[in-house]
Amino acid sequence: MADSSTILATLGLIGGGTVLARPAILGSIASLFMPVWLVLAIRHLALPAVVAPTVLQPVMTGGEVDPTRLAMAAGVLLIGYLWRKMVFAFVTALAVLYFVPQLFAT
Repeated sequence: MADSSTILATLGLIGGGTVLARPAILGSIASLFMPVWLVLAIRHLALPAVVAPTVLQPVMTGGEVDPTRLAMAAGVLLIGYLWRKMVFAFVTALAVLYFVPQLFAT
């Protein structure tokens, strides 16, 4: 399993890239007409597309369910749904991946 600093750095880079790339892409096509279904798909599929590979990739955990990753996914989806801010969701992911293993360390 990858150490937590690698995972945190990866999530930070993905989050930062998403925050920087999304306005650039959407700003370049802002003058074009976008159907409502496309706008909703962009808004609602970005977060699960980032979270799902982290939780569902069994190679990193040896094929076993990792409670820390499940807690991270639940927290990210909950915060993302409640506040609808990607930055808050990624900060939640970083916090859960950092603090949950420390809570259960023996």
